[in-house]
This record gives sequence, C-alpha cells and structure tokens, in this order.
Amino acid sequence: NQSIINILLNAILLANVLGFEYFGRDHDEKDQLMMLPELDWFSRRGGTIFLFGPPGDPQYFKWEILFLALSIIIISPFLIFFTLDAMRNISKTNTKFLSGYTRAMARRLFITFIVQCLGAVVCYIVPLTFMLSFMLIDPHFVPGWLCACLRFLFVSCFQTLFNVNNYQFCLFFILKNPSYRKASFFTSLSNVTWFSGSYKKEISSGYTQARRMFHMFLVK
Repeated sequence: NQSIINILLNAILLANVLGFEYFGRDHDEKDQLMMLPELDWFSRRGGTIFLFGPPGDPQYFKWEILFLALSIIIISPFLIFFTLDAMRNISKTNTKFLSGYTRAMARRLFITFIVQCLGAVVCYIVPLTFMLSFMLIDPHFVPGWLCACLRFLFVSCFQTLFNVNNYQFCLFFILKNPSYRKASFFTSLSNVTWFSGSYKKEISSGYTQARRMFHMFLVK
C-alpha cells in the first residue's frame, strides 16, 4: 500500500513539472498587452519577458494553477495523516525507561519540526498562494491604499521572512542548531569593513550568505 501511495504522489508531482513546462507560455495577445501603459516599462527594459495574461485571465497557465491546487488537495491529507500519526505514536511512548537527555532531545526535535513547518508556511506557502491566487483573481477590486500598505509591510518590513527566497528560508533550519549558531559565519558578521568616508557596512549578498550556510551544513 505504501508503495502504491508513493508512486501515486510522485506521479502527481511529475505531472505538475510537465504541466508547468507545457502551460507556462505566453498569452496569445502578448504583443497587444505589452502596449498597455502599465507594461510599457517592461518593453523598454528589454530582456526575455513571460506574460501569462492580464490579471485574472492567464490563458494557458490557469490550467496548471488549477491542477496544482488539485494536487495539493490530494497530497495534503496524506502528509497530515502521517504527521499526526507519528506524533500520536511518539506521545504513547513510555518515558519511564528513557533518560532525561533522551526526553530533552525528543522535545527539541519536536520544537524544531514545528518551527520548520511554520517557517515553510510563512516563507513559502503563504507568498506562493497569494501570487498564484491573484493570477486567477483580478485584484483591481482591492483599494489602492490597501495594496500600498500591504506592499510596504510585506516587502519592506518583513522582506526577510515573507519571501519565496529559499536562501532566507534555510535560516530556520540552521539557527535552530546551537552548533551552527556559534559557527564562524555568524560571528564574522560583526567584523564588518567600513568604507572610508561613507559609514556603510559591507555585507555579503544573499547568494554568498546562502552558499556559506550550505557549506557549513554539509562540511561541518
């Protein structure tokens, strides 16, 4: 039964990859849409532009969004069931014969799991849901002042957390480990270099930080 479930889930995930490849193409009226004033600056910028369609009408990509939603509906019950079943089995474990250190490690593992789940929800699931939802729903009904406040809140104030950037999301996995918190990478951030006459700190880019973190995770 488990093999059948795994085959089914992997087939659904593979179908989504193929769906993104097939339905991720431009709208038939891309040239006319690029002439709109809202998109004129895209044309002047140059480069390759993918235009799925106007807000609320992604001509081809909407079918992949719907299939992705259906896939999540199918896969989520299995993940929730297995997670709750594992938690129930752990809670039934007799702790009489376990040492205090083992119980503390089990509590730390459970807390880390919860934090990672919340990190995945905040940093990946929520912004991805908003992005895909507003591809199907025309957001023009939302007041302009509310859009401006939300953009400032989520982009400026919570840019580190509320973002689909996986380099930032991996901090949740690393900072929960005390060994990595004491690593030289985090202490090296205090040894910043000051530009002469500018009082600006030289901070590495997000890509460089992520590369160092993954190096610590794999090597150390």
